[in-house]
Amino acid sequence: DPQEGAMAVLMDKLGERLAFERSGTRLYDALLVKCETLDGGIPMKALQHTPDEEPPHFALLGPAIQSLGGDPTQQTPCANVSGVEGMGLMQVLTDPKTTLGQALHAILVAEMTDNAGWEELIMLTEQAGNDDLVKRFAKARDEELEHLEKVQAWYKQATMKQMQET
Repeated sequence: DPQEGAMAVLMDKLGERLAFERSGTRLYDALLVKCETLDGGIPMKALQHTPDEEPPHFALLGPAIQSLGGDPTQQTPCANVSGVEGMGLMQVLTDPKTTLGQALHAILVAEMTDNAGWEELIMLTEQAGNDDLVKRFAKARDEELEHLEKVQAWYKQATMKQMQET
């Protein structure tokens, strides 16, 4: 049944988003530690605000999975891959040899992935005909777009600072 297959893909991608949002807060926590250690001129208040928006995104996904008859504790195949990817980004962020610019690049990779993931989830949810979830996911995507823009600016700032120092 094509509809069952489409729902299986949607549930797998919901599990992926849930796993990704879970790791997103930890990535920003590691970036905060890096910023406290290395002065990069990033406004700490702005940096702290971004990860504060991740828990509501995480909290949105569990009930969404349940509303579609799924189990948010189930480790889906895409959730598993997302966890492995997140471990690599975390290694970059927590390595003492990593510069602030390199740490920001890892966060930039995470934010680009996050934005693409929400876009995909919105598309799949639209195809499933769930307008309520589409609206909620679009709000999360809009917040993630703001995160991406901030991180891009911080990354550019760190790169320019590095150029001036060499």
